[in-house]
Amino acid sequence: MEVAQGVRYAFYVLVHPFDGFWCLKSEKRGTLKSAGVLMAALLLTMVIRLYGTGYLVGNVSPETVTVWLLLPLIIGIYLLYCLANWSLTTLMNGSGTFREISIANIYALLPVILVNIPLTLLSHILSGTELAIYTFISVAAVIWALFLLLAANMSIHDYSMTKSVITFVLTLLAMLFIIVLGLLFLNLLQQVFQFVKSVVREIAFRL
Repeated sequence: MEVAQGVRYAFYVLVHPFDGFWCLKSEKRGTLKSAGVLMAALLLTMVIRLYGTGYLVGNVSPETVTVWLLLPLIIGIYLLYCLANWSLTTLMNGSGTFREISIANIYALLPVILVNIPLTLLSHILSGTELAIYTFISVAAVIWALFLLLAANMSIHDYSMTKSVITFVLTLLAMLFIIVLGLLFLNLLQQVFQFVKSVVREIAFRL
């Protein structure tokens, strides 16, 4: 019952974002379990849309993008955004916790979840001249989700809209910075591994 109420509350947030996210924080209306259900719905609908979209819109080969690559990528980007946002807002007097950020952000992605299946069906019905409808719905869902992310950022951290926009942009930059650091770290580990491997080979050869 608690999970169902949490999921239903996401639809309230969809049309009443500022009041919805504020109550989500102050009244603890969202739950991690309901957020988990929404994340599962996002993953499922993204897979269906990716592999089920008609050829006029674009067909992805299973050999090119596998489910085992897509799912970790979506989860990774989501967690990276939450981590970057939490780290940044901690330094900018944000009042949101990592738990609140995680719940609010997946609630903000509800527009994308809702349109994935209808867009998949439309891609098989619309003709080439009608694909503008598909594009419009897809873009509108993304724009609404971005607006909800800004509203979540504003309400969870008790920011103004201007500061929310600035923080959102800085969060994206922080994500890029973390990715670059991660790649550099992996490259360093690879070099250390190769060095150790060469030293071991040299010692084995001399013995």
